[in-house]
Amino acid sequence: MRSKYHAVRTSYGGRLYDSKLEARFAQILDIARCAEDPAQRVVWVAEKVKFTFPWGDSHKPDFIVGKADGSVCFIEVKGYKTRDGEKNRRILEYFLGHAITVWRG
Repeated sequence: MRSKYHAVRTSYGGRLYDSKLEARFAQILDIARCAEDPAQRVVWVAEKVKFTFPWGDSHKPDFIVGKADGSVCFIEVKGYKTRDGEKNRRILEYFLGHAITVWRG
């Protein structure tokens, strides 16, 4: 089935990503594992972790990134800005108490 946004599923590092943009971001995260600055150095990555809202809906940020300085970033990789995407991101930010970065490549 074709994506409504014409995203092309793309393989990188033995994983299949929902789009070329997500695969490109995964490459960037791999490069960031070698960064000297602890605030920039990636030490772990979780992908598509499901968060369920109290009313049953759910949302999966594309990446959750742990850095060497102990910080954690939630990242959404988006080619297009949509009303539903923005709404879900804001709801998840509210429940997590943490900002979600949107990367548009």
